[in-house]
Amino acid sequence: WFLLIMFSAGIIIGALNINKDNLIAEELNNVVNIFKEIRTGQGITKIFMSSFAVNGAFLFADLFLAFSLIGYPLILWIPLLKGLGIGAFSGFLYSSFGMIGLGYYLLIIFPGALVSAFALINACNDACEYSKNSYYKSILSKGVFEKDETKIMLIRQLVFIAVTAFSSLTDSLVYIAFSRFFEI
Repeated sequence: WFLLIMFSAGIIIGALNINKDNLIAEELNNVVNIFKEIRTGQGITKIFMSSFAVNGAFLFADLFLAFSLIGYPLILWIPLLKGLGIGAFSGFLYSSFGMIGLGYYLLIIFPGALVSAFALINACNDACEYSKNSYYKSILSKGVFEKDETKIMLIRQLVFIAVTAFSSLTDSLVYIAFSRFFEI
């Protein structure tokens, strides 16, 4: 639950700190323009790859920190960072484009973001557990590693990567299907 709270807090903080007149909004305007430029005319494969690269970066950080003995406290911040990005982007779209921006967010961004956030939060939960157990077993000598503990964790992370790939596919399909209805 804590990771979900961190993600939700990130969304709220990100959305509330956006208004039309601040530096973050100016940078997000540049990001939106680049986003539109890059995605316009791209095929579904390129949209999928760019979406998967962004979402995969969070999972890579999660997996890297899972194998760190001190990764546990750092993993807790990953959902917050993801939430900050989603919140800031949604807040920018709403503050700059009103209901059209909100519609764009809900129809095009939200479906893929929801699925990727689900995968990320669950992946972080597993990574926290693995990192914490590694610390206790290696540093504090409280127990021994089970025979297949690492293998099970990696298989679970692969499942979360597959769910993230599905979220990127969702992102690609909804963008191809609905982006022509919005002028932002």
